[in-house]
Amino acid sequence: MNLWTTAMAAWVAGLAWQLQQSSLTALAWAQGACTLAVLMVLVSVWLGRGKAAQRRAAWPLAWLACVLLAWGSTTWRAHVLMQQTLPASWQDQDLLLEGQVLGLPTLRGGSLGFDVAVQSLALQGQPLGQSMPRRVMLYWRMGDALPQVQAGQVWRWTVRLLAPVPTGNPGGFDAALWLLDKGVRATGSVRTRKGEAPKLLQSPSHWWSAGAVDRLRQTIREAIQHQVPDARQAGVLAGLTIGDQSAIDREDWDVFRKTSIAHLISISGLHIAMVGWMGSMLLARLWRRSAWLMHHWPAPVAQLVGGVLVATAYSLLAGWGVPAQRTVCMMAVWALLRIGGRPWPWPPVWLAAAVVVTVMDPWAFCQAGFWLSFVAVGVLMSSGTALESASPGDKSWRTRASNMVRALVHTQWLTTLSLTPLAAVFFQQVSVVGFAANLLAIPVFTALITPLALGGVVWPALWSVAAWLVSMTVKVLAWMAHWPWAATHVPMLPMGLSVLVVLAAAALVLPVPWRWRLAGLPALLLLPFLPSQWSLVPPPVPGQFSVVAADVGQGTSVLVRTARHAMVFDAGPKVGDQSDAGQRVVVPLLVALGVTQLDELIISHRDADHVGGAASVVREVPVALLRSSLEDEHPLRQTMVRGEPLRHRRCEAGQHWQWDGVDFSVLHPRAEDYERRADLSPNALSCVVRIQAKALPGREAASVLLAGDIETQEEADMVARASASLPSTVLVVPHHGSKTSSTEAFLQVVRPAQAVIQVGRRNGYGHPSPEVVARYDELGMARVATPACGAFLWNSSDEPLAQPQALKLDPAQQLRVGECWRQRSRHYWD
Repeated sequence: MNLWTTAMAAWVAGLAWQLQQSSLTALAWAQGACTLAVLMVLVSVWLGRGKAAQRRAAWPLAWLACVLLAWGSTTWRAHVLMQQTLPASWQDQDLLLEGQVLGLPTLRGGSLGFDVAVQSLALQGQPLGQSMPRRVMLYWRMGDALPQVQAGQVWRWTVRLLAPVPTGNPGGFDAALWLLDKGVRATGSVRTRKGEAPKLLQSPSHWWSAGAVDRLRQTIREAIQHQVPDARQAGVLAGLTIGDQSAIDREDWDVFRKTSIAHLISISGLHIAMVGWMGSMLLARLWRRSAWLMHHWPAPVAQLVGGVLVATAYSLLAGWGVPAQRTVCMMAVWALLRIGGRPWPWPPVWLAAAVVVTVMDPWAFCQAGFWLSFVAVGVLMSSGTALESASPGDKSWRTRASNMVRALVHTQWLTTLSLTPLAAVFFQQVSVVGFAANLLAIPVFTALITPLALGGVVWPALWSVAAWLVSMTVKVLAWMAHWPWAATHVPMLPMGLSVLVVLAAAALVLPVPWRWRLAGLPALLLLPFLPSQWSLVPPPVPGQFSVVAADVGQGTSVLVRTARHAMVFDAGPKVGDQSDAGQRVVVPLLVALGVTQLDELIISHRDADHVGGAASVVREVPVALLRSSLEDEHPLRQTMVRGEPLRHRRCEAGQHWQWDGVDFSVLHPRAEDYERRADLSPNALSCVVRIQAKALPGREAASVLLAGDIETQEEADMVARASASLPSTVLVVPHHGSKTSSTEAFLQVVRPAQAVIQVGRRNGYGHPSPEVVARYDELGMARVATPACGAFLWNSSDEPLAQPQALKLDPAQQLRVGECWRQRSRHYWD
């Protein structure tokens, strides 16, 4: 067993090594590593049958073979997936796609989203060859007439596709990794205005045809929506029954996260394991009532098999997603070893399950869901003795029920204890009320709501009862979530510290004496008491400031921090009806960097690509002051914070303040500009802010100019009246590089060492303008744009680079100061 344990640990180590690579090694090297690993395994097996000295030599050989096999096989598989690439010239073009609908279509914000297995893809009649993406994700904007899109149908659409977009900001969701894990190599939208209208080519001929389970799930979802008129309650029940979380209201998700019960709403490893365990206990009780069954198959074996089968059935109903696959696989490995009579303790069994899971899906190792479900199932396995104490025997039913309740509470306590540090590492949030909330929610959701939701598939009236319980429970949880201290955030940790905290969390639930468990406590104290200089992006020292120009798409948002203050300039665009850059980018960025409140939120002007995410920022992060050029009637000006109006100050040239020795100045607009608001465009009233640090020995004072969307006239006005205040080290390029801005006269006065263009990838405005880009190049000003750079990070105390550094993704873009997040945290799937 020790040899096998060593080999399994080596596999995990080799996989972790491969997933940390910033670029893929050549395919020939991966194939060679796999071949060599197989030969080494054969030699180690031969040595293992020899004498003692030979057996000792087999250990390091087997360990190295498993490392090479994990690294080589994962690299090989990555090459196969990465070769399914949409040509750059085909992106954002009208393509004709034929394919079969996969999975459960979901409706969000008026758009129907679904995956498609591509059968053919053509541009102007020219088909794409074998390198075409095998699976894509489409969004279909629905009108009044909603077509019945179901799994298994074959359609022909005119679509526009884009390659997956890599993570561009600290704390951002890694969509590129998530899509790679699903096998999706392009995303896009269905076009209905031009080209051929969408056409249904083939429907499933029988109920058992491809996609049968997903069609059943869709039928169940529609039945829930028909039975439960309240959309929020129906969304929760659909999530518990069929794993469709798309209809769960955003406000409800906020409540679930703040109270740390989201694991009860999503179909996670814990949920599936608990349903499997409950099913196995019921099956074992019924099995023992039959002497014939007991004679042919022992009850413990039936209980193990039944638990796996129940968990598998529930996982299929829940969509057979990656978390479900992981959990069922772990339970099956555990059951097979127990049935086979292998005297393995739970840790090697746990490790064996991890190997099987990562063989099936190596990229799951990087996802939070893997660790959360893996730890949850591990807790159930480690507490198996407690669960077994609930088995029948000669005890009375009251004693058995009491033991079962105690075992369940004990297991849930261990799960909560172990998952809280993991949630802090992966989501930068710790729920203070989580323990109390789980004491309420665990029995209600596990013993009442979830069984009722599943029972509603047979008797729909049960959904009404479950909906009432959901309503009452959510009201209590919402009350707890609104306590001022309900949840706290912790900054994002560097990789090494994250691993240390995860190991310390695992130690808390090991079935060992408490003095050994507490050995990991010092590492857990890093979460609330992390030294600021150990954080992912350390805050600046007094007298200096830092800038993070976020990648928000076609819009602007810049975080500025001093030693003890923080400010956000603009909040990015609104994206559809259900999402905005504040929710997707700005708030996660603030959480990741440990910014718990904003001293100021400056909104330069009313355009949606600057104010679109502001409401989400104000809702999620305490804001002391809003400074803007917004009119009194603007909805953001009417926002109430804790029952009081949000404090507002009009931004006006001549305003000046100082934080921690750093000077802030407003350069535009002037007071008289507001008097003729009706005659001016919103861009003409854009706030312009300049920030300057204290001069360091032997260097000029570093500064940044946040120019908003000013245009030619505003640039000329500032050059005429405030030219002495304009020179800056870094310029956030006005109006996203539009040809109506960045005049030569303005740039000659500002003289930035670095220009940063916040712009959307393949935007419809043509930003940045080629002539503006050429102007920056002719003047010798280094420039980067967020599509290639991601977030631009700069600390005013940093030394400028001796020579401009070209970006890997676009050598025409260069860095003279600062760094690009995409280069700092690059992975091969980017």
